[in-house]
Amino acid sequence: MLGRLIKPAYLGARSLFLRVFVHSNRSIPIPGDVRSLVVFTDGRLGDVCLAIPVLQCLRATYPDANFAIVLPAHLHSLVQWSCHPNNVFEHSEKRKVEEFEWDVAIDLSTDYYLKTARLALQTGARVRIGFEFNGRGAYFTHAITEPPLTEHVQNTYARVLSVLGISFRPIPLPERIPADVLDEWDPEAVAIHPGAHHPTQRWPAEYFAELIREIHGGNQHCLVLGTSEERELVTRIVNLAEARATAAITNDVLQLAATIRHSQMLICNNSGPLHLAGLLGVPTLSLMGPTVKSRWWPVGKHAIVLRRNDLPCIGCNLAYCKIRTHACMREVKPEEVFTAYFRLRATLLLESST
Repeated sequence: MLGRLIKPAYLGARSLFLRVFVHSNRSIPIPGDVRSLVVFTDGRLGDVCLAIPVLQCLRATYPDANFAIVLPAHLHSLVQWSCHPNNVFEHSEKRKVEEFEWDVAIDLSTDYYLKTARLALQTGARVRIGFEFNGRGAYFTHAITEPPLTEHVQNTYARVLSVLGISFRPIPLPERIPADVLDEWDPEAVAIHPGAHHPTQRWPAEYFAELIREIHGGNQHCLVLGTSEERELVTRIVNLAEARATAAITNDVLQLAATIRHSQMLICNNSGPLHLAGLLGVPTLSLMGPTVKSRWWPVGKHAIVLRRNDLPCIGCNLAYCKIRTHACMREVKPEEVFTAYFRLRATLLLESST
């Protein structure tokens, strides 16, 4: 309770401070010839996957420019494959970024943290574009109004293009992913990813196990995906499913992408792999609990979401359950998910036969 009172007070005071003491020249025009631009992204897989179509548009608009993307090291290969930047950096490599002269610096962060806004300022770029949120706009020459909670994150990212006079257009991904699928992969596999950033976003492990047993009963193989940090969760689900699924662990984002792309579908929580599957055009069946649905709804032609919209606390967007029941996830039962899976599979089989 105390934290929920302190945070708004801190953000309000910070906003006032930044507006008074941090000044950016708001009259600088967008250069007609952009020779170099650097983009700072949020650090999570899902954010980056939703940003990639916008990054692709930037690359296509400025094909001869020095184009750099700043993001965590484990995601470098994903943007190198999909967006073809000249350079990729980690957020900690500030000195390397500052070795270049930048015409434009873009901060795609839509949170209240200041790190990437400060990094954009420190590039020395004359034009700096980013989102206003509790005073962050003071760091930018072109501050974009704080996005409403009703706007999808991908549409929010696309606002950056409008500032530069660019129209958003979908650009196909390269056909080949330069990575092998996981050794455990089966051509008819249903990929399952049980992890998520916050515990409140995770469907119960025993529910995943029950679902796997039902899918296995229909002679379909399940591949339970996870990183080394999620190994314990993956192993527990496979054990609960009585070895009717295979554990598949990888920290290589392109190997994960290749495996998902070659699967029938992905069943998961609202998490990074969900948005990776959407980027790749893979059908998804996902469970959504406290997440704000208008912001993080999965993209794609076949994207089924199961959610308890009738709960009064749904969409709380909290990392903990304030009513202590985790009802938004626990009330979505395995039999309901299996029914949705069966219908999605039937649709996909029908489409493949026509």
